[in-house]
Amino acid sequence: DLINEEFLGFNKTEYYKDSNNEKILWGSLRSNVEKHLDTETVVICDSLNYIKGFRYELYCLARNA
Repeated sequence: DLINEEFLGFNKTEYYKDSNNEKILWGSLRSNVEKHLDTETVVICDSLNYIKGFRYELYCLARNA
């Protein structure tokens, strides 16, 4: 499964301008990645994962799955 801003219906330009909107976007990305993770599915999170803490959260979700 491919999870990105377009999949979620977000406009990248609009959401990356404001830090509050960016947090909403990250939360949505994280929850959708978590929903799609299982032992049978490959999940690709195609986004600006430039924040180390967010990348680590995604790593922990994948490791726990």
